[in-house]
Amino acid sequence: MKSNRSFQIFALVTGASLLAACGKTDEPAAAGGAERSTATVVQAMEDFGVDWSQLGPVEALEAMAASMANQRMDEMWDLLPQSYRDEMNDLVRQFADKLDPEVYEQWTSMMAKAVDVLSEKRSMLTSPTFTMGMNIPDADQFADGIEGMIDAMDIILDSEVGSLDSLRQMDIGKFLSETGPRLRDLNPNQRDRNPLRGLEDATFELLSSDDRSARVQVSGAPGGRDRELELVKVEDRWMPVEVVENWDRGIGQARQAIERIDLDRYRMTALTAISAMDGTLDAIAEAEDEVELGEILRMGGRLGGLGRER
Repeated sequence: MKSNRSFQIFALVTGASLLAACGKTDEPAAAGGAERSTATVVQAMEDFGVDWSQLGPVEALEAMAASMANQRMDEMWDLLPQSYRDEMNDLVRQFADKLDPEVYEQWTSMMAKAVDVLSEKRSMLTSPTFTMGMNIPDADQFADGIEGMIDAMDIILDSEVGSLDSLRQMDIGKFLSETGPRLRDLNPNQRDRNPLRGLEDATFELLSSDDRSARVQVSGAPGGRDRELELVKVEDRWMPVEVVENWDRGIGQARQAIERIDLDRYRMTALTAISAMDGTLDAIAEAEDEVELGEILRMGGRLGGLGRER
């Protein structure tokens, strides 16, 4: 989804800003200003919550770093100025207005059937007879993939994405705070592979500030070198300059890309594909044993890829 891509761009640009702060050598930091590690910020946010509008530039960077290090995108969302959040919600609704109601309804119905059918056939799909017959080298990984796929589809269907009407009124912040953690918890090991996790060890020292701008020394983040980071205040939020300078252009490009979308030309193709997948699910539901199930999937599915090396 285009708006999700824009939010990912925000997170990546912000993360890149913080990481870049350790990728260049600058002049020694001016004296003064407290240095604090973000390692304790996460627990403080969980215990006491945060009034994001009251954060100073150092605290804002600490919160950004801690949120990205721990993949708490709902907190990243709250760090955005209200106008930025409004623009991204508008992008979701603009994209939703482009979607064909019949295609979307057929897709969600097919997804709901997939959850029911795969849940019913879960033991058959993960049995040694099936995995060996399908030449799946890592049966445990395959089983985890099946479980995760079923749970993820169920969670998504239970969210605002589950119907076109609710998607057209979607609030990204609500989605990130309610559905985001449920999806994140499906893969608890993902945090260990998070490339921004090292931001948790960063320290930030205020060098100078006025009502609208600030300079902060960043130390100890991935890369091992320090530099200054510039921030500006947008409404009641402190933001890295790199994010602010690229925001309007990024949102404008996303709007233009959505405007250019012509889904009508793919309507029949989408309905045909959904119908084919629906038929495969019917066949899976009727499979009586692992051998028959394997034959069905060889002809119409690729679930075996879940257990293969990536």
